[in-house]
Amino acid sequence: MSSLTSLFVRPFVGYLVDTAGRRPMLIAGTLLFAFNCLLYNLPHSPAAIVPSGC
Repeated sequence: MSSLTSLFVRPFVGYLVDTAGRRPMLIAGTLLFAFNCLLYNLPHSPAAIVPSGC
């Protein structure tokens, strides 16, 4: 699934890197990663993190 997602997302991200620049995109990616890590503190059980469709 990850490979399929990257296949569709990479052209758009490549365009954004070309227009906005490399540094702003790296900073945005780092901030999104940090925000995602903080969101792991919200669920009260590990079962809430795992998707129920698996």
